Amino acid sequence: KTQHCHHLISSLPMMHRSSTIFQSLQRCSLPASSSGRRFYASKKRPSTQSRKSTVDALTKYLENEPQHPKLVSNSFPGPKSEEILSKLSGLMDTRHMIASMDVSSSYGNFLADADGNMFLDVNTLTSSLLCGYNNPVLTSLAEKTSQAMKSDYVNRPNLFGSYPTAQSVEYMENVLMRLRPEGMDRLVICRDPIDTAQRMAILRQKRKLHQPTREDLSTYSSSLIETADASDLPVIARFQYKSNPLLTGILPLPQDYRQLFSPHPTIQFPRLRYPLPVFSEKNREEETRCLEETRDLLKKDTRIAAIIIQPVLIDRHASADFYKQLRQITMEEDVLMIVDEQQTAGGLSGSFYAHTQWELPTPPDIVVFNNQLQGSGFFHRDGLRVPHPYRLALTDHVSAWQLSTVLDIIEDNDLLTKVRKAGVKVRDGLYQLEQQYPDLIHQSRGLGAFCAVTCSTDTICNSIIESMQNQGIMVGRAGSASKTILVRPMLIFGDRHADMFLERFGLALEKELANYGD
Repeated sequence: KTQHCHHLISSLPMMHRSSTIFQSLQRCSLPASSSGRRFYASKKRPSTQSRKSTVDALTKYLENEPQHPKLVSNSFPGPKSEEILSKLSGLMDTRHMIASMDVSSSYGNFLADADGNMFLDVNTLTSSLLCGYNNPVLTSLAEKTSQAMKSDYVNRPNLFGSYPTAQSVEYMENVLMRLRPEGMDRLVICRDPIDTAQRMAILRQKRKLHQPTREDLSTYSSSLIETADASDLPVIARFQYKSNPLLTGILPLPQDYRQLFSPHPTIQFPRLRYPLPVFSEKNREEETRCLEETRDLLKKDTRIAAIIIQPVLIDRHASADFYKQLRQITMEEDVLMIVDEQQTAGGLSGSFYAHTQWELPTPPDIVVFNNQLQGSGFFHRDGLRVPHPYRLALTDHVSAWQLSTVLDIIEDNDLLTKVRKAGVKVRDGLYQLEQQYPDLIHQSRGLGAFCAVTCSTDTICNSIIESMQNQGIMVGRAGSASKTILVRPMLIFGDRHADMFLERFGLALEKELANYGD
């Protein structure tokens, strides 16, 4: 039976080739020409009994959720939260902190704070939590800790470092390969995936330009950084919306890379109007303009090694046709396309990887994941691996146990279908409210359950967020300088939660309209 531990050996460059583990990994790798499998194409699948128990546990879990938010303090944040934040402010910058949460008392879609308030959480730790607070399937995993798991908790062995264990093979076959996007042949596990993916692209470009390379970038000397001429060194292009550095399609590079490879060119992300189907003609013209700008930039600047694109750029997305044409341009100009799925991997977009909704004829070159998947790394197509190994801190066994269980919960309970349905309800509800309160909000939009709506002014945005918090709803915001309210719920977010959110959002708008009139 075909195994799905494809090319793990690319992550184990220092392992002795005669070792039993290495030979096992080598046997379970696929030919380089094999096509990628869809999500959940693992060899090992839960038994019927384990599926049923997972479904029953999640059903009971959601039935025991609070029926409504509960507010017990007279103000928000409450006195206990204020006290904790005050103590923290003497140790660190707390300006971004909202309140002190009580993790042990949080449950399902509801977040508890230190004062005993219970909020419906549609921000979910910046969309990094998939299956709910204190999910019983995950807590039972900790309670039924085996001897092997106890050893992993204490020793935290590195799965794919210089000394992998026998469990490394099982983890690769039955967990990580369940994540493999279509057409992705190789995997790199690393702590900073977006930075490592850029390194891979930069080294490829240096070889293409016949520049001398140093494969282990961590050994760059300070003298090289100080004397390097950045004018002919490879760069990474990024999409940018407006001029706010926080609203870009790439994370900031470390200081040495900013010196060595800067300045990095930026490409204007299409300024689209939402909902997309309503403004399809004008949006098509805007997307065409941006694509032509991209093509011109790639033709003029031969230093560009890759373009990084996020399926959801903070709060905005383009049409599938835009990404298809972008992929065609990158292929014509021999520039790598890196899809940054650090926000979207896991299913909140309605599919496990948001880029699969584009239905690209040719898959991207690199797909990055992080946070929600209990580990970080990226899949890439065959032919990009650099000759020498990475010296990086990699995923440990503890994350492996957790990720395997999270994937079982998603699959057994068909959570992707359910979150798509809830996302449609939220988007439709926001659009109806937009029609009802056009002076307050506009441009409601979303991809799956990734939803957003823009307020007319900063004052209105602040007031609505405060009103929602006072009603027990925790929403997000697209940066401190943004007028956009974000909805980033969990995969267990259902119709009941959507109705609860929309009802209170409508009340907040009604209250704001009265103030607006005054």
